[in-house]
Formats: sequence, C-alpha cells, structure tokens
Amino acid sequence: MKQILLVDDDADLLEALTRQFHPYRHEWRVATAVNGVEALRLAREQSLDLLITDILMPRMDGIEVVLAFRRDYPRVKIVVMSGGGRHVGKEPLKYARMFGAHAAIEKPFDFLVMRDTIRSLLEPEPNITSSLKGIDS
Repeated sequence: MKQILLVDDDADLLEALTRQFHPYRHEWRVATAVNGVEALRLAREQSLDLLITDILMPRMDGIEVVLAFRRDYPRVKIVVMSGGGRHVGKEPLKYARMFGAHAAIEKPFDFLVMRDTIRSLLEPEPNITSSLKGIDS
C-alpha cells in the first residue's frame, strides 16, 4: 500500500480531502500534517511514497517543504497545490515545479484531477529491458 502525506494549514481542507481519499483506502494510506515542520517529523517516522503540500503556509512554506524533501527524501514524489491569492497568482506553483515538485495543482480543483495525478506519479515505471525482449529475435 502506498503512503501519502497531505500537508495544509487549513484544517477544513485537510478534513475534506481526507474524506475524498476514503474510497481509495485500499490503494493509499493517507496521513496529514498541518505544517511543513510536522511533515518533516512524520517523514522521519514513516516511509512515504508521495507528498501533497500546500504552498502558502505559516512557519515553513511549501517551497521550503519541497526543497527539504528533495534533499532528504529524493525518492518521494511531490504534488504542490495552491490557491495563490490575489497578490501572488500562480507564481508559487511555477517556483515549486522549478525546485523539484513533480506536479502542481491550482485550488480549487476537482478531486478526480488530484486522484489521476497521484495515480500517474505512483504507477510503477515500465521495465524497458523486459519490453525490449524479442526485438532482436
């Protein structure tokens, strides 16, 4: 079972997303954190496959979280999400991608977009060697 960590300082959004993930509990185990500091603590305590983090958060923003995970947990896939805001627009999502996030989703989003993004990131990569067998035959 794949391990996902969901990080957002908005408790209502965390609760809503946790409910959205419930039908997929046979595929993914979801933990939550309310900030980047807590996310890094949880990452030290458990093996993670995917991090989903908000960008605009107090204490440790999502860009700092992305940089820390790229440094300390390079195999973990990262999805960033942000509603941007009137003053920052979509720039935080662009910067998060530049610093190592694998995908960026703008809030508000349809959960099916999040689900499909997660599935695409967590699918096993095709084994090129096995697909090349028989070419020289």
